[in-house]
Amino acid sequence: MNHYKKLIVLLLSCLLFALSSCSKTISLTADSTVVSVGETTITLDEMMYHVLLAKMQGELYASFLGEKDFWTKEYEPSVTMADQMKQYALDNAIKYEILYEMAENKDYSLTEEELSVSEAQAEDIEKTIPEEELKSLGLTNELIEKIQRKISLSTKYYEDYLLTLSADEKEAKLRFEEKFEELKKEYQVKVNNSIWEKVDITNPSIPG
Repeated sequence: MNHYKKLIVLLLSCLLFALSSCSKTISLTADSTVVSVGETTITLDEMMYHVLLAKMQGELYASFLGEKDFWTKEYEPSVTMADQMKQYALDNAIKYEILYEMAENKDYSLTEEELSVSEAQAEDIEKTIPEEELKSLGLTNELIEKIQRKISLSTKYYEDYLLTLSADEKEAKLRFEEKFEELKKEYQVKVNNSIWEKVDITNPSIPG
């Protein structure tokens, strides 16, 4: 009898632990880590820039195709267009971070002209997207300019890196995509799914 009592107490303890674990909610903040690339982190506000660009691209597709249900449309079995574009945003952020680190290791830098182009691209985003929307994503002008500089340097290195993979641009890009998983392992990429799964690409925002 005592054995059964102990078993019931143990089961109740486990149930209470499970319930208390479920009650703990993970809040989204601008500095929440979404991805770590080695010792470097991509915070939620930076990730929102890539989410914003993917959302804009999705809306452009929807407008071009004349589809009101674009986001819920099936991309492949069990994967909606929203799922696919969200993955696209995540992959882009990771690729740019890896390429940025590769560029820095090779002592790459932007010329004055390239910096000017980067600043102009950042200004275009700032002018195109309403201030309130940028604010809801945690995107300040300073952060947008910083991210855009990173993208510009990554792209500069990427173009040279492709030449080491193949003389044919199309083939080189294909090889890079094939190498992406290997690069993620090499650069110790880890995604914080408890944060990332809470991001809604159709209506992204950071509460607060």
